[in-house]
Amino acid sequence: MAAFIVLPFLTSGHDRPTQLEQVLQRGSLTMLTRNGASTYYIGPEGPTGPEVALVRAFSNYLGVDLDIQASTAFSQLAGMLQRREGDLIAANLTRTPERELDFNFGPDYLETSTVVVYRRGTPRPRSLADLAGRKIMIIAGSSYEGMLRAAQTEHPGLSWESRDDVGMEELLLALADGAIDATLLDSNIFNLSSHFYQRVATAFTLPGALPHAWAFAPGSDDSLVQKARVVLRQFEHSGRLAQLHEAYYGETDRMDRVGMSQFMR
Repeated sequence: MAAFIVLPFLTSGHDRPTQLEQVLQRGSLTMLTRNGASTYYIGPEGPTGPEVALVRAFSNYLGVDLDIQASTAFSQLAGMLQRREGDLIAANLTRTPERELDFNFGPDYLETSTVVVYRRGTPRPRSLADLAGRKIMIIAGSSYEGMLRAAQTEHPGLSWESRDDVGMEELLLALADGAIDATLLDSNIFNLSSHFYQRVATAFTLPGALPHAWAFAPGSDDSLVQKARVVLRQFEHSGRLAQLHEAYYGETDRMDRVGMSQFMR
């Protein structure tokens, strides 16, 4: 009789499926992302992009389908993950000490740098000090906010506008049209997009590397994170990770500046 009374207390709290078990039982992995050249877009054969290709390889390894939920703003992704609307954030997300307090991160799969870009034909800024007094716009909730806040202590004249209703492509278009003077973005995004914005150029690169990783729900259940570690380690050792990066970030099929200018006209 005593054993039967104690048994529910021994099993309670341990009968909930882990995150990995939930994905396998559901038969699908839900990716939270944002539309963009470095993340997710609709190609001739359907959803594609650097993040989509990598997460799809992960879902294929697990033997489940891939579902994609795209947010209208970068700042919405954290809330979507907290509400369990998806299993992971794959959106060109930089792993920072601040974000590590809010998420369980998978392994780094890409390393980039932060570039400051400006409009051709205007004075080129060569340091953060040169940005003082200029109209700067960045994406709200991005790692660039922390960088600028840290720089503001040394450069009090530095100011910017954070927007949650624009993406990188909209910022580059605003810069090309002269609506803003400068913005910050990851080097891989600029390398993918620069050919479409002929009036935009790199001003300078900020020091330090930016590690990119998938973000998973916080907590002690890291079953899906651990599986991601195994899979990405295998992809790296086999060369598959490098092949995926080359397919999207390689220079092979890109037009030169003259060819792109003619195409845009």
